[in-house]
Amino acid sequence: MELVKFYRDFNYRTFVNRLRKFTPFQFLVLSILSQNTNDKLAYKAFQNLLNEVKELTIDNILKIDRNKIIECIKISGMYVRKTETILDLAKFLSKFNSDEILARLPCNEIEKLLSNVRGLGYKTIDVFLLLYRNCPTFPIDTHIKRIFSRLGLFNSNSYPMIRNIVIYCFKSNVDKLIQLHLILIHHGRNVCKAVKPICEMCVIKKYCKYYNLRKSEKI
Repeated sequence: MELVKFYRDFNYRTFVNRLRKFTPFQFLVLSILSQNTNDKLAYKAFQNLLNEVKELTIDNILKIDRNKIIECIKISGMYVRKTETILDLAKFLSKFNSDEILARLPCNEIEKLLSNVRGLGYKTIDVFLLLYRNCPTFPIDTHIKRIFSRLGLFNSNSYPMIRNIVIYCFKSNVDKLIQLHLILIHHGRNVCKAVKPICEMCVIKKYCKYYNLRKSEKI
């Protein structure tokens, strides 16, 4: 794939290794904070929470006042909903030896387990499965969905269907799925932007229906 070749120097493994230093619960909290915001604000909210509780554990989150959580993560946006999701996650996982379970359960069982938590959707669960547990899945965020849409790759907006097609195309190769996922996000943030995409810089523009339509309209 030309996009992967173009970003061959993109050091995605360092990013993934850094994320895997967190506990499963910490990783999931960070993933929740990352919803609908950028990494900088998500990490700032995460650090605020960490400073407040000293050690980010399920027990400590359940002990802290709800309004204090809101105050810590406000910078990440959608803070009320995110607070509820973090608390629901902590309450749900408190029933289990969660870190061990999330680190050892088979991929399909983790997916079923986490789908019981209100506020955890396909994408957040898939991020955990792929980037933390090395499971063969493919999270689709707004950047990836936008790129796929502009390329005209899929006739359906079904998240499970698109995810499964990508997994099939890459023969469930986890390393390639991680690489593609992170490169597409990087490309979406820096080139294929939601507003004013820099199409002339795009290495895959010749395949892009959006670009070719814009080009034909200028002729």
